[in-house]
Amino acid sequence: DIAIWGALSVLTITLSKEIFFKGSWGYGLMDGMYGIGALISTIAVAKMIKIIGRKKSLLCCYFIAGISCFISPFSSSIYIAGIAYFIMGLYNNSARIIVRTLFMEIIPNNIMGRVQTIFGVYTRAMMLTSALLAGWITENMDPYAGMNFASAHYLIALMGILIIINYTKFKENLETIKQSKQKGWAMSEIVQEVEKQLGKDASELARKRIINDYESEYKRL
Repeated sequence: DIAIWGALSVLTITLSKEIFFKGSWGYGLMDGMYGIGALISTIAVAKMIKIIGRKKSLLCCYFIAGISCFISPFSSSIYIAGIAYFIMGLYNNSARIIVRTLFMEIIPNNIMGRVQTIFGVYTRAMMLTSALLAGWITENMDPYAGMNFASAHYLIALMGILIIINYTKFKENLETIKQSKQKGWAMSEIVQEVEKQLGKDASELARKRIINDYESEYKRL
């Protein structure tokens, strides 16, 4: 989210000046709408997590924020772009809150300072790199290409969350294989048990890959 913010800090003023021809006023409108969305997210994210859970909330946040970022330069007016920025601020900051909360819960207190320092240096480097690349793309191509570059950040984040979710499920269910094999279960029975635990959220491709991994692990064990 910091890298995305770095790119948007360069691209927002460019959109206002070169696409909507509103100058600093348009920049203030879009940036302000993003900020309002981010402020509301501090309340809305808790309700969203309560309804659909953290994993689905993260996926939803990055997907909707990415779509909003992608369509904003194609908006018919600065006001529509402002609404897109509001939605982007709402969902991007919601994702940021969820990630920071997970950090606080997972990282032990005795190493929290070191981890946060390393994370801070990394994110600042990403922000600078993202801003420079966004500026270069905008100058050498056009603002639309620059916003596509910013939107790609959301896509990468979305893919990362999907990988982590599938990996976590694999690790959580690996013990099921060991226990099931000790009980003398056949592979078909283990697959049925894993299918139940995967539920309906996993895609068919991810489901097949996970089952194949389980079969390989079953043979190894």
